[in-house]
Parts: sequence; structure tokens; C-alpha cells
Amino acid sequence: MLKARDRADAIAAMMAREGQDPETATIRVVVQTPQGNQERDVTLAEMRAQAGPLEQLGGACAECDACALAERFGCVGYLTYPLSEALERWILARAQPADTLGGALMRRAIRDFGYDGSAMGGWRSNPSLMERTSALTTGDGPEAISSDQILQAILMVGSELDPMHGAMLLLWLGALRVDGVIPGPGTAQAPSALAALSQASTPAQRQALAKVELGEPSEDRGVRGFQQLLFALYVAWVLDRPLLLDA
Repeated sequence: MLKARDRADAIAAMMAREGQDPETATIRVVVQTPQGNQERDVTLAEMRAQAGPLEQLGGACAECDACALAERFGCVGYLTYPLSEALERWILARAQPADTLGGALMRRAIRDFGYDGSAMGGWRSNPSLMERTSALTTGDGPEAISSDQILQAILMVGSELDPMHGAMLLLWLGALRVDGVIPGPGTAQAPSALAALSQASTPAQRQALAKVELGEPSEDRGVRGFQQLLFALYVAWVLDRPLLLDA
């Protein structure tokens, strides 16, 4: 519902910039049905109307701690498909080196949980899900990491992401400042940072201990959606609630 409304608003803004009348536009969309993908034409008004049933519920969002991505219904976000090459490059650029806390945790999890990236194979064969047909990699030899391995640990581990798992993912990508610092090379800070993250027991303690670090919102829609996902992981960790994921 919300995705359809936001997509309609984005299309309307684009058409307005190009001097077209969005109110007369018809958009062809692909709808997933039990019989397979089907195409149909819809107006922007019809797309916006899909969010209509939610409007009467928006008042409750003002007092909700989970409403973090927007003023209303900010507990819900979504990724833009197909996942872009720009997004994969952004992820790998943030993947932490092996001599950092985040990098060490990432490589240990990949080894212990078998994140070999193969679970993303079905996505790679579907151009509506992934822009690239093969994963990107960073590093050499045993320290090499692929974008598929990181995406598997985020998108393919079930419908509920544990709060601490989310915090670990943020460390993997250098997106969590602990006591004001992103744990860098060396091991001096690592044990205390990891212990502090585990021991913080209230939302106030967690929020005071660690802040999310994602950089400026990207101009690329795919990257921007992923930044929102990482921010949602941070909020879920602060609130000690699982992040529900439908991938």
C-alpha cells in the first residue's frame, strides 16, 4: 500500500519536471499472482488509493517509538528492485577490513553460518530482482568477501532479524559508532565495544552507547532504500525488537 503510494508520488514528480500532466498518466505495472507475473495499466490516482485504508490509522504513529523512517507509518520501508550495481558497490565499499571488529565478526559469521552467497543464486537469475547477473567482490584470497555473502546475511536468514544480529550487520558495514568511534584496526577496543553492545539493557542505554553512521542520503534510490534498511536495523536494536523482513 505505502510502496504504491510512494511510487506514484515519485512518478508524478518526475513527470512534472518533464512538463507532463501526471493526472492523465497511465502506468503499466507488473503484478505477481499465483498464475505468474501479469501486466496491467493503472493510473497514479489508483496507485495512491491503495494506501487509503491506512489513513485513519496514521494518528497512532505520533506516539510510536518504531516510527523512525517517516512521520507516519515510519515503521515500514522497502527496497527498490532490481537491486542495483550501485548498491552492491556501496555495500562492498563499506565492508570492514579483516583487522577491524566489524570485519572480523563478518568473516567469522560467514564461516560459522555458511554464508557462501549461493542463496542469492535465484535472485541473480531474475533481472527484476538483481541488476547484475554475478556478485561483486572485494579483497583477495581468504579475506575476499562478495556482495552475495553480505546480502545473504541480511535478506536470506528468515523473516525476523534478531536485534543483535542487526547490530552485528551494522558493525560489518562500519555503520555503528560505539562510544563515538567506529571500531577500527587493532583489537584494543574490540572486546569492550562488543561487551558494551551486549550488556546495554534499555533503549536509553543503547541509544547513548551507539549511533548509526550511514553518510549522506544517496542520490541512488537503491542505495537510499538500503540506508533506510540499515537505519531500521539500528532502531530495532535500540528497541530490542526483531525487524520483520519480507524478501
